[in-house]
Amino acid sequence: MVKINLVRKDKTAIKRVDQLKKISVWVTGITLVGFLLQVVFLTGRTAYLSWKGNNLDKKISNLKVTLSGREEEMVKYDGVKRRLEFILKEREDSYEYTAYLSEISSWLPSGAGLAAISFVNKEDIAFTLKAEDTDIYRNLEERLVNLDLEESDSLFSGLKQDGVMRNGTGEYLLRIIGRIK
Repeated sequence: MVKINLVRKDKTAIKRVDQLKKISVWVTGITLVGFLLQVVFLTGRTAYLSWKGNNLDKKISNLKVTLSGREEEMVKYDGVKRRLEFILKEREDSYEYTAYLSEISSWLPSGAGLAAISFVNKEDIAFTLKAEDTDIYRNLEERLVNLDLEESDSLFSGLKQDGVMRNGTGEYLLRIIGRIK
């Protein structure tokens, strides 16, 4: 006959049930502790952000009070700033008249002169040169033809003769258009 040990089997089953109960208690405890730590962390973080927001609101209100006291100064500053910007823009857009005039006069031989000048647009300057007689006219024309504008530090990139005429006193008037670099 076969003997079955029922007592031993029951003790093993009881030990396993006890172990499972301990494991479930530990898992539940760890889960609860983790949950409580997250709640504490999020509550603290929310309180910190609220405190930081209140500080920023106070700083903003202080700056508003400070700026409202300086409103008149800011209006004056803005007007002055706009005027200065306008003046600077006008300066940048303006010609250097004296530099152009001195360069043109450096090309002239004795007996020749500058009769008229016109700043037509931002790219060209039209000017009229006068010569008292034919010899001075030829000398002037020869000088202008022999000018090397690219090698020198000239303000012009090229010259174009627009016309030649004689006025009532017999002087030659040579109209030239100079292209600005």
